[in-house]
Amino acid sequence: MIKIPTVFLIIFFLFFASIVFSQTKGDEVVVVVEVGQSLRQISEKYLKNPDLWLYILTENGLQSPSDVVPGTVLRIPVKDIREAHESVEEANVLIQKAANQGAQALAPQTQQSAIELFNNAKELRTAGKWKRCTESARAAIKQAELAIKECEAQSNLPSQAEIEFRRGQVHKRTPADNVWLEALIHALLYEGDKVRTLSKSFAKIQFQDKTQLRLEENSEALIQRMRSNRLKKQEQSSIQLLEGDFFALLGGSKSKGDFQVKMEDIQTNIQSAQYRISRDKEATRFANYEGNIEVTSAGATVNILENQGSVVKKRQMPSKPSNLLPKPVLFFPPNESRLDPSYDTLRWGPVQDASMYLLEVAQGADLNNIEITERVLESQSKLPVTLPAGVYSWRVAAIDVFDLVGPSSQARTMFIVEDKSAPYLILYEPNDGQTVFQETISLRGETEPSTKLTVNNTPVPLEKSGNFSFDTNLHKVISN
Repeated sequence: MIKIPTVFLIIFFLFFASIVFSQTKGDEVVVVVEVGQSLRQISEKYLKNPDLWLYILTENGLQSPSDVVPGTVLRIPVKDIREAHESVEEANVLIQKAANQGAQALAPQTQQSAIELFNNAKELRTAGKWKRCTESARAAIKQAELAIKECEAQSNLPSQAEIEFRRGQVHKRTPADNVWLEALIHALLYEGDKVRTLSKSFAKIQFQDKTQLRLEENSEALIQRMRSNRLKKQEQSSIQLLEGDFFALLGGSKSKGDFQVKMEDIQTNIQSAQYRISRDKEATRFANYEGNIEVTSAGATVNILENQGSVVKKRQMPSKPSNLLPKPVLFFPPNESRLDPSYDTLRWGPVQDASMYLLEVAQGADLNNIEITERVLESQSKLPVTLPAGVYSWRVAAIDVFDLVGPSSQARTMFIVEDKSAPYLILYEPNDGQTVFQETISLRGETEPSTKLTVNNTPVPLEKSGNFSFDTNLHKVISN
């Protein structure tokens, strides 16, 4: 038996212990398993994660934790294992992020490449090929980041709008134009374009998500932002109202808040699907018909609820929101009336405290293509023009003393019918050939309800059915 000097044993133990228990960051370590020490504890101590114990088995060619007993020497390449694991986890997070942004639809090839590299990295990690695992995982990270960029690019695409309807003089101006040009119907609008209407003019701008912006006469607006998200099929827009009056009606796919109005001296947060804003040199007026609108000016903020309005005078605080006037009730003509082109009077019930009324008449039954916009003082109005034959709809809103427009009435439809055939006339009384000796005579008969009947230049009133009964004076006829 060979005896080893005690001094030599002490030196050897200290040298071996320095290998086992010392660790320089990034170095490989060798560990002798102590009594009561588990793989999870070793993994926690050296890999900073107790769940990575399986990789220690893999590195050392062991099959089961039961193979690890006190005195077992374990080799742990700390840096390589941690880099491989962290790279795989980062790739997994980014691939999931890309998937959440619609990469399967918007960046399918790039996303598939990232997934294949990620799966390869996991296989290499299982096999204990740490450096190759890290390389594959980092390549997956780059592809996932590229997929995210491709998704972001397609979720922030420039959009466009269209002048769907116009009346009178409507102009547009691009950032490259030095002068205003006529804006024809179906003209396309992009970010940075301006639109204006002159006196007695009107334009309806429709966005791709069916949101409508109706620009009233003497108005000007700038399209600041118009972006679409292809995956969510949503559009975000912001308009700067320079002057005038417009009405906004959000489309079915647009969420409240996706359409904002910007002004130089007023901040807004619009969570409404239907509202009207008017702006002149003296004040800006907000009338809200659905949801709520936050308005901030001169350091003060108000929240305008449904069917409320507020006035912001130039560089002053917003007025306290007040209730808008109620909807007027339409009187005449009845809904779906058939009218002669000569018919020219519309009537509705008066609204208390109304200073005037806003009358809108549109071609068609849906009030999309407005032909007439008039402010009238009384609860009735004569049409300023003769309407040709066709289908029309009309409605009325009450305007208060602050010039805030209330919600519109229910719309009514009317049919203007041009009847070129002569109306029929049936005379029941007097009888044919009857001799009359008194100075007055009763006329009784029937004609078409919409007919204007006169006798000796005197109008004869008709019942709804077209029946009439009328007394008239006779004139003596002297014959020689």
